[in-house]
Amino acid sequence: MTPSERCKRAGLSGLKELVQITEQSEQTLINWASKKSILFDVLVKGAAATKIESEKRIEPKSKIRTLVEQLLEEVEAKTGERL
Repeated sequence: MTPSERCKRAGLSGLKELVQITEQSEQTLINWASKKSILFDVLVKGAAATKIESEKRIEPKSKIRTLVEQLLEEVEAKTGERL
């Protein structure tokens, strides 16, 4: 399954939306999808949850960034990898 398909399956419009939410480059996310699959899946799930929350009410970009940072910390704790 391609990174974009994985994003769509989670409820995002595609990889471009994940780029917007995470502020990571498309190439970085593609690399993570193939080399750090757990990290990519956590980011996709977090971004999808963030999208749902933002549709309920508009969140400041700083809060979304904080949520993504928290998810990254969780991945680091689970995998032992520093991102």
